[in-house]
Amino acid sequence: MLLDARAFSTGRSSKVKDWVKSLGISGEKINVLDCCSGEGGGSIMRTLKRSGVSHLFNVCTVDSEPECAPDVLMKVEDLAEAIKGGSAPSVIRDTHWHIVWTSPPCTRYSAANSQRDAEKTEDDLRVADATVEACFAIIDMLKPICWFLENPDTGANRLRDRPFMEKYRHLMKSVTYCRYGRPDRKATMIVSNVPLTLLDCRVQGQECMTKKLLGRHSRTAQAGSFTAADGTTIPGTPQHESQQVPEALIEHVFDSALHTFGQEFEHALIDTDRDARAQLLVAAARITITQSEKPPRMKTQAYAILGVGERELGAKVRSIGEVPKEEVLAAKKKEINGLFSKKVFSIVHKKDVEQDAQIMSYVWALKVRDDDVVKARLCVGGHRQSKGQNFWEISSPTPRASTVKIALAEASMRGADVYTADVSQAYVAAPIGVRLYMRMPPEMEENHPDSVLLLHMSLYGAKQSGRNWFQEASRILCDELRYDQLQKDPCKFVRCNADGSLRESILLYVDDFLFLGELQYFNAFMDSMSKHVEISAGPRSRDVIKIWNGLEIRRLQDGKIVVTQIAKIRGISRDFGAEIEELERRSSAKATSPEYSNENNFDPRDMIDPKTADAREKRIVQKYQEMVGSLMYVATYTRFDIAFAMSKASRLMHAASEKHIRGAARIIKYLRDNENVPLVFDGSQCANDGEPKIFCFVDSDFGGEPLHTKNELDMGRRSTSACIIMCSGAPIFWKSKVQKKVALASGEAEFRALSYALKEVTFCIYLLREMGFNTKYVPIFCDASVGVAQAKRDGLSWVEGTKQYEIELSAAYQMCREGMIMPLKIGTDENPADLLTKSDPGGPEVRARHVSRISGTSKEPFQSWIRRQLADFQGSSVSRHGHVSKSDFERMCGLGNYKTVQTNKK
Repeated sequence: MLLDARAFSTGRSSKVKDWVKSLGISGEKINVLDCCSGEGGGSIMRTLKRSGVSHLFNVCTVDSEPECAPDVLMKVEDLAEAIKGGSAPSVIRDTHWHIVWTSPPCTRYSAANSQRDAEKTEDDLRVADATVEACFAIIDMLKPICWFLENPDTGANRLRDRPFMEKYRHLMKSVTYCRYGRPDRKATMIVSNVPLTLLDCRVQGQECMTKKLLGRHSRTAQAGSFTAADGTTIPGTPQHESQQVPEALIEHVFDSALHTFGQEFEHALIDTDRDARAQLLVAAARITITQSEKPPRMKTQAYAILGVGERELGAKVRSIGEVPKEEVLAAKKKEINGLFSKKVFSIVHKKDVEQDAQIMSYVWALKVRDDDVVKARLCVGGHRQSKGQNFWEISSPTPRASTVKIALAEASMRGADVYTADVSQAYVAAPIGVRLYMRMPPEMEENHPDSVLLLHMSLYGAKQSGRNWFQEASRILCDELRYDQLQKDPCKFVRCNADGSLRESILLYVDDFLFLGELQYFNAFMDSMSKHVEISAGPRSRDVIKIWNGLEIRRLQDGKIVVTQIAKIRGISRDFGAEIEELERRSSAKATSPEYSNENNFDPRDMIDPKTADAREKRIVQKYQEMVGSLMYVATYTRFDIAFAMSKASRLMHAASEKHIRGAARIIKYLRDNENVPLVFDGSQCANDGEPKIFCFVDSDFGGEPLHTKNELDMGRRSTSACIIMCSGAPIFWKSKVQKKVALASGEAEFRALSYALKEVTFCIYLLREMGFNTKYVPIFCDASVGVAQAKRDGLSWVEGTKQYEIELSAAYQMCREGMIMPLKIGTDENPADLLTKSDPGGPEVRARHVSRISGTSKEPFQSWIRRQLADFQGSSVSRHGHVSKSDFERMCGLGNYKTVQTNKK
């Protein structure tokens, strides 16, 4: 097993730690020799500085150009001879180099490609070959642990085809810069003794997003501009920039190098001779430790995320106001040409339009995408449509957040891979179904005067477009591809094996597909879908983080699935940087909780009066609404730890004050300071019978709402309900919500929390049953005995109250009798739902314990923890199906000692 950073940081290898300490090498650094470094200290040093790890490396640059200001001013040919003769500069001669990076200039190979004179071509190739061979000679003599040689991979006379490269052919990897953050597709080759997985836009299925969307790249790799067939001018890349290796690519290469160090170090453990080389390897491994020195923080690797490294997640792009008019016009023309090619509309003369027909206006929606490409979308002004004349039903479903997370939990259980795909201009793939006209945009009007556009397909902006597309997508998936559409959530589609076990599942969120299954089935899905719509696949590599609707999803080697929203959090932090900066003037310390422990920034008594609010107060309310609205998506999908704070914040949307702005800024600051709190779905937890199990935890804070002395209609003192539902060791649903009615006793408050949870538990049960799983006896843990007793009607007379309360009691008891749920007692200190009922659940240590337990990053396995919670359970006879023993219930919770094959037919 590879000994990586997590093995050190979590203390799983005390033997290694003791050895590192005994060698006393805390001052060691990784020595990097950068040959042909170029300007500005070289691409290597720039990357290390921007990554914040330059202090861990000792970099020496070598170049023959004085303006590059290298540490050693020499040609690589001369350096190779000097090393061979023992006369190399002392800085090189006296250093043990761990990594050697060489980027021999491509000028001579490029000249050979452009030469028409055969003799001059041979001269150019001879000089270029000598430089490359000198680089290899330096590598052979210095014997580094890891070495790399980078050179462009284009033209007839490229390096990979030279005869002397034959012995290195098995070490060659092709890569294009556009997959690592550059707007141009410069192709290069990296030769290395380190196993590398690189992305090449020229390979089918690995195309960058710009290529997928525009059909070409937004810049050429050459210095000069280029005019495309449609008349668009594509700018070139400045020479100094084209010679720089993308930082994301270097980060990935160095990440692979450190991985290799870990392997070498593990082999060194077996060797009893602790020589200088062993110490070097320990030092290299120590650098790996340093990269992840904050357990249990799970660092998102600096590998490509659709061509973007971790540092670029959520990076700022140009605003649309900063884009030149020519670039906007080019984007508009491309959009119009694309719509014409898809026959979205046809041109009709105004005299041919029906007399009573509505002619809609047009709207241009402009956006700069994450890859800095301008996207223009032509929309119809659907706000003027008339119901019953040119539209009827308009609703279109999206998957529930709990459905998405149940799917990921189930996928981790069966070891499924995660893939993504998106449909280009999805709406226009569906017929619009009515006769709808639209005015001609100015970009077309001069060529077609006195004409309008007759829509044939569902253009963006029409009220029914979303519904039309969903119906078309459902038709393709069900009728053409033979998937089964679930009734509980129509955005989920599944396909089963012959024995009824789940084989693959698909989630559709507007035009984005999340596919959970094996690669062969995903390829078949893509082949079938491409016959009906224009669809493109995300990265097919397992190691690449997949981006799906703001979720960063990664499947680990051990089958766990990790979900984060780092990019979204960084974007929110940037958008409201001024509010955070104002907050940090009071305290710049790292936020360890979403709220201040000594101040209630969401006190409803501080609300303004909306009826008498002036212009300034209205701007504050608007800003507050923007802040809370931005946080909602994160709070719903991944960040359960801000649920209670968001519950309080969302009650003030109509009348927020400056104090409430500080409260919202505090939540954003907390997310910024703790951006990487992942959800880790581990399919091996509580799944011994081959089925995913759900566990529910509820709690309440009795009368926790402040007293509203100024509000005669609502004087406060309501209780807060908290609910968390977990599957595969991570949460699939959570909610913190103030109760509508004032509870008169803590038992009533606890039961209301349990009753609220039953609604989502019921949905999860029926969803899993529809997927083919026999889900029953779902444990619902409550830390109040009276709440458990009321649900089971155990030892208490029937509690009377309002009609609504009696209905809730009856529903809970009926679910117990039907064997759907099993209410259980849990200790208050162990109840993770306590995190969602109060600002301070017991200090930083208690909060950290709850966060790690809920997120799935706790050191104690989830199933071991569940087994501890069932220690006092002695069985139950509340179900009409008969007595359930402790051993039977543990087996139903996936804690049995054997594993059965799933045979439940759908």
